[in-house]
Amino acid sequence: GTPGAGKSTLARELALSLCLHHYELDAIYWGENWERCDDDVFDATLSTLCRSDCWIADGSYPAVIDLMKQRSEFLIWLDLPLYISLPRVILRTMDRLIHRKVLWNNNRESLRRALATDGMIPYAVFHHRRNRALARSIWETFEGRKFHIKNTNEMAQMIEKLKALHMPERTNSRETA
Repeated sequence: GTPGAGKSTLARELALSLCLHHYELDAIYWGENWERCDDDVFDATLSTLCRSDCWIADGSYPAVIDLMKQRSEFLIWLDLPLYISLPRVILRTMDRLIHRKVLWNNNRESLRRALATDGMIPYAVFHHRRNRALARSIWETFEGRKFHIKNTNEMAQMIEKLKALHMPERTNSRETA
């Protein structure tokens, strides 16, 4: 989904509900001082993380789309319109700025960064159509189970469907004396 669609929020909720490891791609991609991760390092890191049986990842980075498609059983496309996602991006950015929230790898948003040409707010506006087209192409070529969420009401229904699907049992091993 596009920025502000709710990818990270939904992924955290699903990971908690379904006892899955959660990988936020932004946390892996962005190093200290907003340094971008090298594509080969990004790919190798995700390749290692995705070897486990049960996980969920959120984000859509072109460098790792093929890897993620190969290793995923489910794809959830949060396809919300710009009039819903843009206010979310603006509110999230304002919250991060006002409260000086620490993000991945000790990064913080700044007003200058948020409003810069490649900042999150302009990016959300000017790349919305391109990001939707990319998501559609991923959707059309994905061979696993797919969920296409077009509004906020569909999210709760999708969560219930996923909980009902057969998921591998996760057990806690305990030694007894």
